[in-house]
Parts: sequence; structure tokens; C-alpha cells
Amino acid sequence: MGYDKVTAFLITFGSMLIGIMGATFGGIDSTLSMLNLTYTSQIFFKLGLFVVSFIVFILFTLKLANKKSKEEKFEDKFLGTETSKKKPVALWIAFAIVFVLFILGCTNWNESFGIEVFNNFHEWLMSISIKDFSIFSNLLGNSTIALGTWSYFQMSIVLIVAALIIAAIYKVKAFDAIADGVKVIIKPALLVVFSYSILILIVNSGTFITLMSYVLTPLKKLNVLSAMLSLIINIFGSFLHIEIPYVANFYLPYLAGTFTESYAPAILNVMTQASYGLTMFIAPTSLFLLLGLTYLEIPYCEWLKKIWKLVVALLLVVIILIIIMLLVL
Repeated sequence: MGYDKVTAFLITFGSMLIGIMGATFGGIDSTLSMLNLTYTSQIFFKLGLFVVSFIVFILFTLKLANKKSKEEKFEDKFLGTETSKKKPVALWIAFAIVFVLFILGCTNWNESFGIEVFNNFHEWLMSISIKDFSIFSNLLGNSTIALGTWSYFQMSIVLIVAALIIAAIYKVKAFDAIADGVKVIIKPALLVVFSYSILILIVNSGTFITLMSYVLTPLKKLNVLSAMLSLIINIFGSFLHIEIPYVANFYLPYLAGTFTESYAPAILNVMTQASYGLTMFIAPTSLFLLLGLTYLEIPYCEWLKKIWKLVVALLLVVIILIIIMLLVL
């Protein structure tokens, strides 16, 4: 379409990070659980953060997209060769089913909206038996969980099954295609392994917690100054802990334990997800960057050079929101 690779990265991987910054009912279970909050806690502040961040993101992306590059060429290494003349109806149906399953599986219906139908259905399904033989429990395994409580494991299984079905319909040699894909993804995969190695070192050494305690010790009240220090801690913490569940489990409890104000958990909740999503735009340990930049063959320094204005703008949005929350709460 004539757009440069940075624009392509923004509208794919970048849009997911904006979604994380303003997440409402998905992907934030760990922080909510750690801070003893519900999905509706500060929901309007989260929606406000999402709307403003999304507008800033769209305006920046549109401005960048207007600078089209006709000289830049990109070869999609994941793009295979045509093996079938069949219309892609089955492909679209498969994508639609997977999409619906992901929405149903990854939205915590019970805790978010009080909808228990999926939990009840799962209990009923697992209880079906013939002469003391549990049919679905034995066929699917006792580790099968209800829709609304899915994780990466369940999503991966769905994707694998869908891929094999699509391959059979369009007569694609599935395992040959998988082997070709592994060859392409091996470099990003090794970078992801390296990134998790940093996480393991940080968690096991306790270095970050120790340094954080020195910064937090003098703080006694959650005000603008301590909130900004907490934001900086969250940015560095996100950089080193890679995924938000690790952020929530390994250093957020120490951060939350510093402040005794009743409104502190609410502010830390919004701050944590916002700073995590923002940090992943620039952190070299970011799984989004490692996969996206490697796939699109964008040099890290070139990415930073083109994206820093957006990051600064989003940081200002987060800072202003935190100050507003301090004033309101």
C-alpha cells in the first residue's frame, strides 16, 4: 500500500499496546487480584485513559502514514505460495470461530459481569458420565477450564487445531509449512528466550526489589512527588519483568505496601497497566518489539528515532491522569 514498515508496526503491534494501557475487562487479572480490586474499579479513569491515548496514537500514526515510502521494499517471509484455487470461505469461517472463542474464553465473565453460565456449563459438561466413566473429563483432561478463564495455553491449542483444519481443507502440507515457519521465527524466538533470561536473573537476585526499597523508604504519603517516583519505578519494573503478571506478583506488592491511603491501590492499578503498556513501546526486552521489529526488519534505533514523540505524548497523558486521580480521589 506504499506505507513504511514503522507505520505497519504501529497499526499492528502498537495498537495492542494502546489496548493494554487502557485495558478494562481483559489482561489485568493479576494486578486486580494483587491490589484486591474489581474489574469496575476506576473504570471511567481507564476508559478516559484509553480514549485519549487512542486519539493521540491515531493522530501520530496518520501523520506518519502520510509520509509514504515508495522505495522501501519488504518481503513477507511468512507469506507462503498458493496451493489451492478454492475460495477462502472456509478460512474466513475458521478465523471467525477462533475470534469468537478468544473473546468468550479470555473475558472473565463471572468476575467482570457476574455471568456464571460458562462456569456452570463447564461443571455440567465435566460431570457427564456413563457407568462412573466421566466422558469429557477423560477425553479432554481434568485441566480443561471454563470459557472466561482461558490463558495462552488454551489459545495455543485452538490455533493449532484451526491451523491443521485449514491445512486439510486447502491441501497444505501442514508439517512442511510449520518447519518453514520455524526457520523464519527462530531468531525472534531466541531473542524472546534472552529477554526471559533477564527476567529470571532479576527475580532470583532480588536486585530490583532491594533498590526499590531504598527509594520507597522515605515515602510516607501518596502525593504527586511519590506518585511520580512510583511511575518511574513501574517503568523500570516493566522493563525488567517483561509481562504484567510478573510485574504484579514480584514488585507491585512492595510498592502497594508503602502507601496506606485508601485510594492508593486504585491509582497504582491504573498507573501499573498504563506504564507497562507505555514501556513496551521502547523497552528492548519487550516481546512486542522483539517479535514485531524482527519480523518487519526494523532497526531498533530507527524505531526509537521515529517513535519518541509518541512515547513522550503518551507519558504526558499518563502523568496528567495520575494527577487528576490524586485530586479527585
